[in-house]
Amino acid sequence: MPWRSSSSLTGSRVLPPRDRQGGKRIHQVGCKNFILFSAWVEIYLQVTEIPSRQIQFRLESGTFENFSADLDLEDYNDGTLISYSVEATPSFPISFGLYSTGYSVGNA
Repeated sequence: MPWRSSSSLTGSRVLPPRDRQGGKRIHQVGCKNFILFSAWVEIYLQVTEIPSRQIQFRLESGTFENFSADLDLEDYNDGTLISYSVEATPSFPISFGLYSTGYSVGNA
């Protein structure tokens, strides 16, 4: 049986900058459903844009030990090719019955 999971983003909003440098920030809340459990997550991210080249997301705070994501943008025919990488380690334990472990997601 293949491993299955699904996500549902229940909220996402742009936040005001924390300082005068004006870095972009976002807040997201969602639920991640796995085979035997669900986990609510909340994350605050710093967003850095390199126009027409890349968008970077870095953990500010939330229910993750670490989180980073990069969206790389390239011209492709009449559109844009987007490639991405994500690294995330939630700070909450994952429980399956009597067994408990941590969960880590590598490059997606």
